[in-house]
Amino acid sequence: MIIKTIYSMQNVFPNQNHGFLIWLLAIVLSLGFSACDETDEYYEVLKKQPELVGFSATGLNANDILVIYGRFNPDDLEIRIGDIEKVKIESIDTVDLWGSQFRWDYSYLAIKVIITNEMGIGKNRPVTITSSGITVENIPLIEIRAQYSLLEKPLTLEKVADVPANNRPVYCNNGKGNFYFFHDTEYKLTRISPDGGNEQVFDKNIFKDNDGVTFRITRVDGIGIDPQERYVYLSAYTRALTGQPNHYYRLCRYDLNSGQWTVLNKTAYSTRTASRTLEATQPFEGNVGEAKIFTVTGVYPDKEGNVYFNMDNRFITRLDAAGNYNILSKNSNYADSPQMEKGVPVINGYTDEELLNIIPGTVDSFTNVDIIHPEGNEFYTSSVDGFYRHSLTGQKRINGFDNRYTRFSGAILYYAEIIDGRPYTTGYFNSSEERLTGRYSRSDTDNSVWGRLPLADGKLLVLYNYPLATAYIAWGVLDFSEERGYHYSPGQFDPMNYKVNFDDVLIKYDDEGHVYFTANNRQVILKTVYK
Repeated sequence: MIIKTIYSMQNVFPNQNHGFLIWLLAIVLSLGFSACDETDEYYEVLKKQPELVGFSATGLNANDILVIYGRFNPDDLEIRIGDIEKVKIESIDTVDLWGSQFRWDYSYLAIKVIITNEMGIGKNRPVTITSSGITVENIPLIEIRAQYSLLEKPLTLEKVADVPANNRPVYCNNGKGNFYFFHDTEYKLTRISPDGGNEQVFDKNIFKDNDGVTFRITRVDGIGIDPQERYVYLSAYTRALTGQPNHYYRLCRYDLNSGQWTVLNKTAYSTRTASRTLEATQPFEGNVGEAKIFTVTGVYPDKEGNVYFNMDNRFITRLDAAGNYNILSKNSNYADSPQMEKGVPVINGYTDEELLNIIPGTVDSFTNVDIIHPEGNEFYTSSVDGFYRHSLTGQKRINGFDNRYTRFSGAILYYAEIIDGRPYTTGYFNSSEERLTGRYSRSDTDNSVWGRLPLADGKLLVLYNYPLATAYIAWGVLDFSEERGYHYSPGQFDPMNYKVNFDDVLIKYDDEGHVYFTANNRQVILKTVYK
């Protein structure tokens, strides 16, 4: 190759001797090698240059884990946060980050460090990252908050009782009182005492109209018991047999003291499409015996004698102690729903939007009604976008948090990271600087949130898991009054080999703040106790 280059140069410089040409070629080659060396050296400098992509959050509680994403030399890395000059690195993992701002051919590091009180509590805490002797510039400041939880002491579990098979918990906000479970195919109600004993309250033979004639049951939708454990309210649906003119919805009440059974309301729904007129679904409100009451999927009695109903996520209604029935809230999404039974079934000649205007009540917007909390004059809803708190009377949605305001899509529950394999909530609502996890879902393939239980003063206790429901028993508090999430109790929680699955339910809490819930697929009732 060099000989060919010399010959070619002879053609360019025919009057020059060979010595001159060789000298000239040596100079060219030396310059080329020098440039290659400089390029290699520059590339090595670039390789050493650290790059910060971002933090998992810029607002954290003490004991949270901060994840630092970027390109660094893991063998020569020092991190300073606040008043701690050399922070201990818990772990370093290689991750791929997706997005137009990231290089597709780069792998980034995820560096985890634990935030501590010693770093200093407050806003504008500085972070310094030095890699291979080079300090990253323009690093965002972070806020460190003192660790907070609703309870002051860590919790463990205590078994209360076994649950009969194929039973679901019945709503009864009675503190330290009895537990009630209903069998969906045998239609029997069982009472379980706090000491673990159980007895049958009634079975399907109780289902009779007020004239004493037994009626057939297709399903029992909603069922609830008042806090005094006096009355059981339930909604029973009877589907018409072939040739019969009507389906029937019945709202029933059972007196636990006297054993008296009463059908408070019996509403017919014609099997003939032509008979499904507006007149046939009226009156919408009035005396409980006269109003037309259809699908009731949730029943929530209070201690004042009122009963609140979730009408298939379409309406929130109330039966007061005097026997007056009225519609409190009507869902604006009613008009977007498919033609099906939905509180007020399909009516001939009217669109859903027209019916929404005809039916009384305050217009609100919600997807899934999780639970009604009469004591707080509120109900809670959720969707893939967030959790929301609504007023039962007087106004619409109070507040909530919505993942559409965050930079992470499809997420619901605030968190910092995981410590000792246990997740927890933390952070402020609708903050674009918080990282989130936990979807509104009942899937075991993502970070699900379920089991919502209202506490006092606008607080909602939630079950959640990371990453699988069967792996942990964990909960957090969504505080809608302060608009933030935090721990329910401090420290690491010991599940004692119990597992919470998606069919398990948070049942109630008592005046000491202890929670009662089912575990192991509703096989047992557990209670939290202080360690």
